[in-house]
Amino acid sequence: ARSTLARATAAEADSAQLREKVGQMEADQKEWEHASSAMLERERALFQVRLDATERALAAANTAEAQGALALEDAQRGTSQAEKEKDAAVLERDLALEECNALLEQLQASEALA
Repeated sequence: ARSTLARATAAEADSAQLREKVGQMEADQKEWEHASSAMLERERALFQVRLDATERALAAANTAEAQGALALEDAQRGTSQAEKEKDAAVLERDLALEECNALLEQLQASEALA
């Protein structure tokens, strides 16, 4: 009888330890989920700021391209300077568009992980 009582007492102690470990694991998991969610939210906010800045740069580059095109027309085969400005504006626009697309892909990838 003592042996049975001792085993039952040991089993209860083991069960209590396991419940405590499971409780700690659940608390750790909740803490990790909260921290990872906060990290993802910070990353999304950072990507959004960069995306907004890139979109503004793209709009400015599009304006510069249009202005360059008008200057080129006004010059009527005029100076090669107008062509250079237009080409530079087109290049700037293309680079900004590539960066915008890359940031959008990164944002979508980070959201896919969430």
